[in-house]
Amino acid sequence: MKPRLLFADQDATAPRPPDESADLVRDLGITPILDAMADGDAYLRDVAAQLVLADPLDPDQIRYRQDVLDDCLAHPDAIRAVYELAGTAIDAKRRVHAWIPTNHPGAILRSSVAILRDQVDYLARLHAFAVAHRGQFHSAGLTNLLASVEHDLDDAYLAQVRGYIHQLEFTAAAVLTARLGPGCTGVDYALREAAPTPWWTRLEEVLPNHHGYTYHLPPRDENGGRTLDRIQDHGINTVADAAAQSSEHVLDFFRRLTFEVGCYLGCVQLHRALQRSGVPTCRPTVEPRLSRALTCRGLVDAGLALRTGRAPVGSDLDADGRTLLMLTGANQGGKSTLLRAIGLAQLMLDAGLFVTADSYRASPSTGVFTHYRREEDAALQHGKFDDELVRMSDLVDRLRPGAMLLLDESFASTNELEGSQIARDIVDSLLAAGVRVCYVTHLYTLSHGLARLHAPEHLFLRAQREPDGRRSFRLVPAEPESTSYAGDLFRQVFAGAGSSG
Repeated sequence: MKPRLLFADQDATAPRPPDESADLVRDLGITPILDAMADGDAYLRDVAAQLVLADPLDPDQIRYRQDVLDDCLAHPDAIRAVYELAGTAIDAKRRVHAWIPTNHPGAILRSSVAILRDQVDYLARLHAFAVAHRGQFHSAGLTNLLASVEHDLDDAYLAQVRGYIHQLEFTAAAVLTARLGPGCTGVDYALREAAPTPWWTRLEEVLPNHHGYTYHLPPRDENGGRTLDRIQDHGINTVADAAAQSSEHVLDFFRRLTFEVGCYLGCVQLHRALQRSGVPTCRPTVEPRLSRALTCRGLVDAGLALRTGRAPVGSDLDADGRTLLMLTGANQGGKSTLLRAIGLAQLMLDAGLFVTADSYRASPSTGVFTHYRREEDAALQHGKFDDELVRMSDLVDRLRPGAMLLLDESFASTNELEGSQIARDIVDSLLAAGVRVCYVTHLYTLSHGLARLHAPEHLFLRAQREPDGRRSFRLVPAEPESTSYAGDLFRQVFAGAGSSG
């Protein structure tokens, strides 16, 4: 039996996030999201990273997870109860191993039986949970899991398992059989089911001419005791291996259950944190991957909202079929914030999660990647411009058709003409390769040159600026301007100093 809450037809392998995810976490400001999902639980923090940063899903897999997540959001207490139950079941192994050594078959059998005894109790509690919540969930994932638990772990089955465990505890003695082999050594050891001994059999042992032989080991015979232990180990070795495999099988089920339920519990906790900050959330509509859909209303940067404790200004976007989104305009007008919001929304959609927007409709990507400005290389191995080229070369090796690449002021570390020419060549090549490019830039030569193409698959957004220089933090469709209005920022910073002087 397997949980199958993350995938309908395959096991969740709990992959580690890719090595390049550190750049993604930093550039998109994902750390507050992971922290909110963990809510202080170190294990959930790791689970959250594996969920959000894993490979993108296909549309059917996304919808499968969305259905399970809807159930979890509707019944958060039930999901937490399952997570805590599974986690406690896993801890049982550590409690047993703390006092039972496992260096020979007898110890392996005792520890495995002790673990199984505990696991059966937790399986019974899980069965009771399934019965109590019958009919409350609607997703295929949770409905199938609870139906399997209720059917496969019923009272009759668990009673049978408890009977086997009682037999393996050897409350009386282990009954073994063997044959004499070469040199009078024992061979073909086998463990037998102990049957009750009739009173007349015990009487025959003390009467003359009884059939069979009995040897009583003297209490102080240490060598004989060790020999007897070795004989018993031979007899129970196969059973010990089977019991160990059985206990590990049950533990593996609880480990998988903890991981998969933990993924959804992290989402529930993130949803609660976003609600406290007044951030809207929605179930995104998933379109076919090749459709290049991207339309949203009230899109919010989730990381910024969690850092500040309030919802930023939402953005609207109509970018269906657009392969290039170029964001230009006034400094500190919300361009980088929208870029992060787009990247985060794509990651969350690709993972089968909700999105921080009033409404969101998009196609899955084949991966989200970032190329942002960096500080000077502290090791002095590359200048800033050389570093940008090296990182872009690494990215190109990983990009596939359908990927989304976010660039924030890339190639601004050189002069306007050189930076624009290099960026233009790269953008043209990426678009031809089927990569969707979202670019925040002040390189006017680059943006103006692309705008002059009037290509229907290109979308140019410009940060709004009020006549008095104030920023609305909204971006609207508009062609690039030759100024970023840096003078507005200069006046904001130095207006007070000038008047006081």
